[in-house]
Amino acid sequence: MLTRRLMLIPLLCLVLWPMARVAVAEASDEVIESFNANISIEKNGSVEVIETIQYNFGFNQKHGIFRDLPLSAVDGPDVGITVNSVANQNGEPYHYAQTVNDGSLDIKIGDANIFVTGKKTYVIDYTVTNVIRPFEDHDELYWNVTGNGWPVEIKHAQAELTVPGTETAVNIDCFTGPVGSTDKNCLAGDNLGGVEANTTKALESGEGLTVVLGIPLGIVNDTVMPSDELRSTIHDITVSGTDWLVLLIPFLFIISLVSFLVFAISRLLSRPGYKGPVVVAYEPPAGLAPIDAGTILDRSVDRKDVSSIILDLAVRGYLKIRYTLKEIPFWPDKKDFELIKLKDGAELKHPAEKIMFGILFDGRESILLSDLSAKAEDYEDEIKDITAKTEEHLRVTDYFDAGAKDKADR
Repeated sequence: MLTRRLMLIPLLCLVLWPMARVAVAEASDEVIESFNANISIEKNGSVEVIETIQYNFGFNQKHGIFRDLPLSAVDGPDVGITVNSVANQNGEPYHYAQTVNDGSLDIKIGDANIFVTGKKTYVIDYTVTNVIRPFEDHDELYWNVTGNGWPVEIKHAQAELTVPGTETAVNIDCFTGPVGSTDKNCLAGDNLGGVEANTTKALESGEGLTVVLGIPLGIVNDTVMPSDELRSTIHDITVSGTDWLVLLIPFLFIISLVSFLVFAISRLLSRPGYKGPVVVAYEPPAGLAPIDAGTILDRSVDRKDVSSIILDLAVRGYLKIRYTLKEIPFWPDKKDFELIKLKDGAELKHPAEKIMFGILFDGRESILLSDLSAKAEDYEDEIKDITAKTEEHLRVTDYFDAGAKDKADR
């Protein structure tokens, strides 16, 4: 009975999945007409990239696009990326926000209050550091020009590369297809003042264009530094906008919390074990966690109360809830969520929060909601412990007295 009442995972699925609707492009209606990257290698080893993306939304109404840039490469170094500007073809700036997710810099371009349709041009200017790799007889730039995360076709992609000094002789090669592909549906060669690569057929969803540029020794002063040294120079990215899901969850949570707190106050006066008068307030008393408020409301720790711990930890910055494009087995019309640890949780005070944090991140940095749901029965003892520790916490803090629960049950 207790297990059925306190199954937090199915409830969390029901709460999050209907809320999570992201602007995933429909390949049948949307297409990237052209993707042009102007890549300038500087003497100091930094690389400036200016991408001009001509995106056709068709008749769909969307808020904008996402551009994800990897912060590391397979068997390669960590890199630093600084976004200089995001604008249209006339230099008029677009609203955008930056976040770091799973080793990539995600740029969300667009305004949540404005819909766009038809053809739009996006010009993204950013600088990359720690990306030129040294070899015994040359230096090398290995760069995925388009990325492989686009859910739509790219009709044509082009990369134009320049190195210090127009007389510099360089070697270039290119590849196309999904990650790891060695297909060469592209042409690469010299151009006036530099080199370029062009696709010879459209790139399907999940495919990209990659270039490999060999640079003679002595042209670039600074190549890659050790990853540990680079990491020490990287700071958290300031988000210039807010992700809609991050806003929506706390907003709905606060509205729900205020509603049942007002109702709880009126009921508490007649509850056994209640100590003293309650002053009407529209925010929970200091130190009162959502699971406490829910437990006070009906004198029991139910599955909604347990689920509220996860949302509250996300609101307070201990974890991030990331919507993925991964389909859930046996539920193909639903996409999965990933819970990502942001803090170590050492400063958590509430016993229920400590237990929940251990369930989620014991020996791992993240977990998929579907994986957590599949292992729900393994956490039966922890859920019982959450119930017991929450009730004890409320007795210690004088919200319950020692005999209140027994009196209420009778």
